Amino acid sequence: MDDRATRADGLATATDGEPAPPAALCLTSGQLQALQALSPGQMPAEVAAHLASCERCQRAALFGAAEATTRRPQPAPSLGRALLRVVMVLVALAMFLASVRILLS
Repeated sequence: MDDRATRADGLATATDGEPAPPAALCLTSGQLQALQALSPGQMPAEVAAHLASCERCQRAALFGAAEATTRRPQPAPSLGRALLRVVMVLVALAMFLASVRILLS
């Protein structure tokens, strides 16, 4: 059972007058367009409260729905590359210690 009702301006609210939980109130692209059409100060209180707590909807409202999608993290480097880096660091450390030994003798 859906606990949201749609207002005349297209924004979703809880049916009992209480703000709906953030997951149930995330704004759709149509609702974001309706929100952007409102004059300053006319945003419903429950929508303002949701925007204050929902990073995804803030990003969508500020930068558009295309920017609101989460970015995938870059994959970790392959094991071969990681081992190569470790070997390179060890070789550099050995060369440094050898040069210090030559300077001190």
